[in-house]
Amino acid sequence: MKVIRFILLCISPFLGIFNCYSSAGLLCNNSDLGKDNILTILNSDNSIYLEFSLLGDINPRLPETFNPYAIDIPNDIFLIEVIREDKDRYQVSIGNGQSKFISKSENSLKYYSWTNFILNYDYNSIIVDKKKNPVRVLPTENSKKVLYIDYDTYTIYGKKIVGDWLKVEVQDIESIENFKTYGWVKWKDKDKMLIDFRYYD
Repeated sequence: MKVIRFILLCISPFLGIFNCYSSAGLLCNNSDLGKDNILTILNSDNSIYLEFSLLGDINPRLPETFNPYAIDIPNDIFLIEVIREDKDRYQVSIGNGQSKFISKSENSLKYYSWTNFILNYDYNSIIVDKKKNPVRVLPTENSKKVLYIDYDTYTIYGKKIVGDWLKVEVQDIESIENFKTYGWVKWKDKDKMLIDFRYYD
């Protein structure tokens, strides 16, 4: 498996990473275009900070200070957090407390709010902390856990958001029986994200 670079904001006991929920959403590579798209990232004065292709067989050489939410170009993965936006530009986080800008005319990326990303982005699975934030029968922290879930191999998809809680579908897509069940996980707590994502097997 190729390495995906993540922004490290909050410590997770099982992945070493969790992302904060203080941003508005994500800009993600627009796979619908199907052509070699050069992404341009700008400084505040609209001068060019960085340009690179979102398609290719190898990851581009990038500054070590550039740490978007997730990047793995050979697997069509590029996600960068949006801090805020104005009429013409998105202000985006490049990690380490730094930000840059991306023009809204940039058609190589597509904007997702966090809720839209969780429910509609084509990730492989949601990742949850099975000890601290297991799948529960009801959307309350006192609810019973849903039993017989293998958190290491089953896939978890977001189906519906109600406040801080996310209704999920859990599947064992490798089994002959095609095991499937439903439950709830808490996806955020104030400005802290409680779930993460796996983007491919």
